[in-house]
Amino acid sequence: MFCINLCDIFNLDQKKEYSLVKYINMIEAMAFNMIDRIYFGSYFCDQYFMRFNGYNELIQYCRNKHVNMTLVIPVMSQNVLDIGKKRIWEICGCADNVIDEITVNDLGMMSYISKCGKYKLNLGRLFFKNPRDCRVPEYINCKVVPGLLSELNQEFWARQSVRCVELDPTNQIIDVSEFANMGIELALHLPYCYITTGKICKFASIHKSIQKKFRPNVNCQMECMYITDTYWGDTTANSDQIICRIGRTLYFENSNVKILGKDLDRVLYFPIREWRKCLYENIGSIK
Repeated sequence: MFCINLCDIFNLDQKKEYSLVKYINMIEAMAFNMIDRIYFGSYFCDQYFMRFNGYNELIQYCRNKHVNMTLVIPVMSQNVLDIGKKRIWEICGCADNVIDEITVNDLGMMSYISKCGKYKLNLGRLFFKNPRDCRVPEYINCKVVPGLLSELNQEFWARQSVRCVELDPTNQIIDVSEFANMGIELALHLPYCYITTGKICKFASIHKSIQKKFRPNVNCQMECMYITDTYWGDTTANSDQIICRIGRTLYFENSNVKILGKDLDRVLYFPIREWRKCLYENIGSIK
């Protein structure tokens, strides 16, 4: 199954020159794949999750195309948790027969959503804490076994009615042999692996006074929709490696990962290239 992950990179105000349909069609053309499912929401930022203004248009697009959607919920800070829960059900209430599953990234939200009993649950990428650093050969070049998928955890995940687990391409080889008989789908984020994330957003501080910059989880104007950072230079593992910052999160590209022990059920394609193309062309039109 080919899925696109629109989390944390898409906002309708940003792309005035691009309709949603045109943007998704561009992704399909550049990826050479038809889209089977769309992931939307946020993996890393509760501010983005609550402020994103394209939910209704995405839902309508998927309803027209008969494409199912996965709502992705980030780890929410305590000060926005009640508002965030309300936002979840507002979104789901507009998406009957479109949203059929929810990706969660922490145990508290997993327990909260599972009590509803209406939606299938996915374990998001933040559940997996394996070391990840493209600058360190001992990490990127070795084989890794995701600890959360061990036999010891099989009964627990079965009780939680987990449908799918999402992995990042943290290493060149990922061994999921112990997971093969759990009856749960396996999804892999490609081609980018997230390295690290946090509650302090560099871009959210752009318009704030010095005294208020770099505060955790502050309100923002979604500045991250208009700017990215790119870091490159010699690294020990790969001299051509590029690291990019989108919102609160750093990513590196790893398209050559090999999965052992089980076939992939889903590829979660993160369209950074297409998003940048759209962003830069839009900036050019403004100029």
